[in-house]
Amino acid sequence: MTTGNPARLDTARRMIEAFRKAGVPPKGAKPDAVRALQFSPAGWPVTRNALASQLIDRMGGVRQPMQAGTSYCGPAAFLYCLLEDRPDLYVAYATSIWTHGEYRMGTLDIDPDPGTAEALKGINVQRAKAPKAGHISSLDWLTMASLSIATREWFVPGGSARADDVGRSITYPWVLQRWFAAAGTRPVHDSMGLGLGKAGLREFVQAMHHWGRNWIILQIDSSLIEGGEPHTFTQRHWVVVDPHYTPRVRDAAGRVVPLGSIGKHIVARAVPRAGVYWDDSAVRDWQMDLRLFTWGKEGVRTRVQRLGDVPARFYGALAFPRLR
Repeated sequence: MTTGNPARLDTARRMIEAFRKAGVPPKGAKPDAVRALQFSPAGWPVTRNALASQLIDRMGGVRQPMQAGTSYCGPAAFLYCLLEDRPDLYVAYATSIWTHGEYRMGTLDIDPDPGTAEALKGINVQRAKAPKAGHISSLDWLTMASLSIATREWFVPGGSARADDVGRSITYPWVLQRWFAAAGTRPVHDSMGLGLGKAGLREFVQAMHHWGRNWIILQIDSSLIEGGEPHTFTQRHWVVVDPHYTPRVRDAAGRVVPLGSIGKHIVARAVPRAGVYWDDSAVRDWQMDLRLFTWGKEGVRTRVQRLGDVPARFYGALAFPRLR
């Protein structure tokens, strides 16, 4: 669902209608002129009406940002938050990329190269051949691939975005922070650091303490959602803690309490000549109810529910104040 400020949602819908009407030809227009109004001046192989239709669906919550077979889980997480809080910015971003091939969000210039638009032609061909195969939509490719390719780090090999571009599509934690900063917000919690290792249960609970007035973005091993054994690096995945479901846990007494409220049960213990460690043994067997936005769906409940099984599947979290 799109639950942004009603005034901003109304503004976004008016922007879409203005974008659509710009493609309505005057009476008596010649066929070539009629067709030209539907073509993207920036070369995107999606018509004006098709993009407007996808945006209308998105404003109505029919479809959420979905990376499909690409590796754009980072852009999907950010764009979900942007869509929820600032649907007007989301629409301005999508329509500007289609029209001008660039967009400035805060101090961030998003200017994908022509090859990123060209890659959508191949995706369209594959979608036509196998319409039920779950290919990324034109709107999602335009917004996600543009964001990713325009903010790749200097050490990532060059080249245009491609649907099968796994390694070069990785979203690093500091890049995700740049996107949120461009939208006007900075983290109030950061247990990601450089994202080199896994975080602990204490950091997981601390992140959940920020639920409600903040977006909580987690980097997890995909087995947290799907079940099974954790992997090393290859199954890293960005997800958003669903803003519509309070993260909860059932404690030792059988009471259901907010997950972010149990930090007092994780205590510091001194180890002679070894410093201090955080003892989470009191809560390891507690069962959590955590719902996520992932793979284009809200309310996805993790299959792994025992708190003691989380640290092996948790790399860290970022919490950002809601976008204003």
